[in-house]
Amino acid sequence: MLYDFQDRKFQARLLSDNEESIAEVLEVENLLNSGKLIVLSSMQYLTKNGFSISSFKTKLAAALARCRIKHDALSIYHILPETVRNQEIRASTLPLYAWINTCKISPEEVYHSLKKKGYNKVKSVLHIDNKVFAVDQHCYDVLIFPSHLKSDLLNIDLFKDYKLVFQDKSRSLAVHSVKALLNMDDDILMVNSGSWYTVAHMSILTNNNTSKIFVCGVQSQAKDPDLKNLFTKMGCKNIEILHETFINLESKDHRLQKVKVILLLPRCSGLGVSNPVEFILNEHEDTGLLKDFSQGGPSEDKLHILAQQQYEQLTHAMKFTRAQAVVYCTCSVYPEENEAVVKKALEFQDHGTKVQSYR
Repeated sequence: MLYDFQDRKFQARLLSDNEESIAEVLEVENLLNSGKLIVLSSMQYLTKNGFSISSFKTKLAAALARCRIKHDALSIYHILPETVRNQEIRASTLPLYAWINTCKISPEEVYHSLKKKGYNKVKSVLHIDNKVFAVDQHCYDVLIFPSHLKSDLLNIDLFKDYKLVFQDKSRSLAVHSVKALLNMDDDILMVNSGSWYTVAHMSILTNNNTSKIFVCGVQSQAKDPDLKNLFTKMGCKNIEILHETFINLESKDHRLQKVKVILLLPRCSGLGVSNPVEFILNEHEDTGLLKDFSQGGPSEDKLHILAQQQYEQLTHAMKFTRAQAVVYCTCSVYPEENEAVVKKALEFQDHGTKVQSYR
């Protein structure tokens, strides 16, 4: 927020012609400019009641200048670690992924609608600057767009009506992996699914089955109305939210006797996605990780804590003897959160525990 103020020299933000006005954002902006909102910046300046943040722009600018000099940075942007800056540059060149909500529209109808909007279907979108899209080779319901088209696409009714949903491809791969393991009447247990869109995608992929999707790990029951409202808008009907933590669920729970696949989406460092900050905000993931991103990644201690939590959840999942598969999906680049966790869990299984063998 402070960077944004400084970048536009504390002038009021102007909406572009094609930008949608968001009531919540406008409310915060009005409070900031009227002085009715208390804001504490990283430079330790606090606005007082009756003063707007813009009245402190000189002090804030001076504090930012001192911070820039301290870090020998050419600009505020260069205060960020080089790894973060490089990741932002890389993210701007990577394609966008969006999956088709087949509960609301068929792929052919999406192609036709996009064509009417001037988008042409091609085999690959790499290094193309035109209005084009392609079908992903791994997930039949996922479309790929050049990154520069995002703002234009967000104003298309397909996205506004949840007929197309932007999401990192890793989540689509996870739900398709689960779908490939299911029979018609098998249930699914999704663990730590802060990603509401992933739950919705899983539901839509199993819409023609009699499968039920159990979701645990929702942080607060206060979020239930928002979740149910979103799922209703997206046409999802086979979702049941469990308020117990996964570790407190037992394999003999009568609700879970038809669960054949467990999709484990553990809390992780999140640095494996192209735009971690956007991913966390859009996917309702752990906002506590934002501080780690600004520093280039988690500390060694934090990484150890995450890996231990992942190990505990994976070994607990392996105790569900009726489950025939566990799909373990992180968004991390660290071996400590990926193959090391899986290897350790399999070793735990080999040491005499009465659980089903996994490959």
